[in-house]
Amino acid sequence: MARTLEYDDRQLRELFAQMDEKQRSKAMKGAFRTTANLLRRASISNLRASIHSGRDLEKGVRALVFKQKLGFRVTVGTVLRKSKDHTRIVAKKGFHLNRAGLEKPVLIWAEDGTKERRLKGSRGSHRTKTGFRKRYLFNGAFRGRMPAYQFIVKANQQVGPQINQTLQDSFRASVEKTAKKYGCTV
Repeated sequence: MARTLEYDDRQLRELFAQMDEKQRSKAMKGAFRTTANLLRRASISNLRASIHSGRDLEKGVRALVFKQKLGFRVTVGTVLRKSKDHTRIVAKKGFHLNRAGLEKPVLIWAEDGTKERRLKGSRGSHRTKTGFRKRYLFNGAFRGRMPAYQFIVKANQQVGPQINQTLQDSFRASVEKTAKKYGCTV
């Protein structure tokens, strides 16, 4: 048995028509920001489940709303912002303080993983009864790899079906809020 859902959006369309281009853009960006933050929160919860993360590391998961075109993206990265005179650090996001006391951009590696790392092969020599013999080491010592945790991909699979409905609802609410702010009525 198929269920049909009817929605009358005539008032919303009339309201949208009364708004100018800048107000429309502002309303749509608000809706995209709400939806992007939903996906960002899901990504952070998957990050917490996969690796030990702190507040500074979680700030590296960012929701960006596009300025020139409609849309958004959730991405990982680091922010290292210095003061205007470049003497001190103002903002630092997305770094992990390791046990050696160094700050590393772990989020970038955790999302996609890293390939296997080895030391460079070296050429050495050793003494024999007849003299010296060259020794070639083509593979250096194994230094590890990081698996791909893909917490943003998992969040997209979890929240993906809800994104369209959330975007519609937040768009409706954002248009009404912007219309009230600028005095548009229907």
